[in-house]
Amino acid sequence: MTEKKRGKGVHIGTSSILVIFILLSLVTFAALSYLSARADYLLSLKMAERTTAYYDADSKSTYYLANVEGILSKQYSLYDNAEDYETALNDMFSDNDAFTIDTTVSPAMISYTMAISDTQNLYVELAVNYPDSEDAALYHIKTWRTFSTVDWQPDNTLHLNSPVLEE
Repeated sequence: MTEKKRGKGVHIGTSSILVIFILLSLVTFAALSYLSARADYLLSLKMAERTTAYYDADSKSTYYLANVEGILSKQYSLYDNAEDYETALNDMFSDNDAFTIDTTVSPAMISYTMAISDTQNLYVELAVNYPDSEDAALYHIKTWRTFSTVDWQPDNTLHLNSPVLEE
């Protein structure tokens, strides 16, 4: 009988190596999935906060707009012509610093700003209209937009190892 000489060491079969590789792949994909899901969750929280802040400012701006409409409606009943009506605009809003009145342009403009965040505002601009048979509106919304209150500064802090081009 011939004896087979066995080598010393650990005998790992192909199936064991395959199982180890699959486990490492699963752990890697699980870690990547967790990191991606966490980043998406944090982004969704940030976007929800930002959206809520915008709609809060939008709601307050709508409330201001209703106040403007109430003041214009009340004053409309007091004046018989457009000239007197527009001349009295400054007096209509003299007790409120939130509104800016520009009577140097025609039609006169009323504007106000509502804070959304510390870096963004909502700007509203209204063109005042003296109602007549063609147009019964007291105002027309000319601008309703967001704008940044800070200057944009690009982030140039990314330092990559780039190959040095030699000539």
